[in-house]
Amino acid sequence: MEPGATNASLAPSVVTPLYDRYLTVLENDGYIPATGFVNGKAYPTGADLAVLVAIKSGFPYAKALRNAEFDVAAKFPKTAALAERAAQYPAVAAYLRTSKTFYKELDGAHV
Repeated sequence: MEPGATNASLAPSVVTPLYDRYLTVLENDGYIPATGFVNGKAYPTGADLAVLVAIKSGFPYAKALRNAEFDVAAKFPKTAALAERAAQYPAVAAYLRTSKTFYKELDGAHV
């Protein structure tokens, strides 16, 4: 848990049940493919990018997951792998390499 984070102590009781509920449905009901992308295209669509944002973007998602000590890869490996595939797609990877905000977490200043 991040020292001094506002409401960080609440993260396990709030974040864990939410991510468990939604990622269970996505992963177990066939929405997340074992390979490729959600809509069967050769490139990520909005659905894949939504998973990428929910798993890897700095604020609020990655920060909340870290504060909850929620390991997406351990609990939902197909979801984590999809987020990684989307992040590695050349156009997305190029954006992520240059983005000043995607991985940024709030530190009291605006993002």
